[in-house]
Amino acid sequence: DVNGDGFVVTEGGRGGEQTTIASRFIRSNNSWSEAETVMYSEYYMSASRPKLVMNQQGNAVIIGNPSRLVSSVYSHENNTWNSDSTTEDVTIVSNRQALSKKAAMDTAGNIFVAWVESSDTQQYAKVMASIYNNELKTWSEPKMVKSECARCKLLYTSANTTGDFLAVWEDLMQNDGVYRVKIETALMNISSD
Repeated sequence: DVNGDGFVVTEGGRGGEQTTIASRFIRSNNSWSEAETVMYSEYYMSASRPKLVMNQQGNAVIIGNPSRLVSSVYSHENNTWNSDSTTEDVTIVSNRQALSKKAAMDTAGNIFVAWVESSDTQQYAKVMASIYNNELKTWSEPKMVKSECARCKLLYTSANTTGDFLAVWEDLMQNDGVYRVKIETALMNISSD
């Protein structure tokens, strides 16, 4: 964040149980906080590969659970994890998987999550996105920003200070034996999407 603070997040587990553990670095006293469990799951794969995104104010969000948009949220003001409604069960459409999920957080604490959604019954995947409005404490309905991706992979998400969110992905297409990579983007806004 702007003060030089940061986080490290990792995972661990055994016997079908999985935990996500985080520790905060505090630059003002050059020390690490005690590591704490910020997410626990009875199923080993449901908390796999956590990713942490942090805004300039020191708030953070962890994504990792494939069936929820956000796994854990850190409030810098309260120095706590999961202190608000951002981690309510916002289930991704049933019978689908959220692949290559990415997140961004703006300075107001709004969270943008984009993911590639696929299923066994569809030939193509879709790129989906949702925004958490920190003022209203609600998630937007998931929105399809790309309807047909042959082999989509999210590359990047970002947020600015005015509630604009950007998702960038690549789509690997094959035509007459030649592979081509197409880079595409979607822009969403907290007030209009």
